[in-house]
Amino acid sequence: MNFLHFNRLLHGSSNIRSSFQLCSTPSRVRVSVRSHDPSLTAQKADAYIRELYNQLEIEKAHYDASSITAEQTCSLLEQKYVSLKYEFTMLQSQHSQLNSTFEKRVSELAQIQADKHQVYLQSKFSCPIVGHAQAATNKNTMVDDHRKFIWEEVSYLERWWSDASDAKR
Repeated sequence: MNFLHFNRLLHGSSNIRSSFQLCSTPSRVRVSVRSHDPSLTAQKADAYIRELYNQLEIEKAHYDASSITAEQTCSLLEQKYVSLKYEFTMLQSQHSQLNSTFEKRVSELAQIQADKHQVYLQSKFSCPIVGHAQAATNKNTMVDDHRKFIWEEVSYLERWWSDASDAKR
């Protein structure tokens, strides 16, 4: 029943003996009021309306508490996001630095291994042709990084040099 219907029953009807029901929700027990005294009916209705207002205030308080809790949770999540974003940025920067250092070290290692191999070959081969081929190769590969020298060719040349007669040399 809405408030206007209730008001019409209370003030507009000449037969107050009619009964009416006040309901707040379907889950509540219905209150049936039968009276010949309009003031008693009005008092009971006012008490019931006050109870509904109290329930409304309680629900508003629950809503406000939930809203405050949600805002606090949102604020904490935003702070955590900012913190994690900063940590992620720092980790990305550190990763970039470590990757750059790693590439530099790999390059240095490759150069050291090439130098070591060159020293090894110089000590192993006493052949002048091999030494000349090695010197020319080193000169050409230093000028152009895309050029490569295959050391098996030097081994083949060295074996040929050892097996060749003096006349062929």
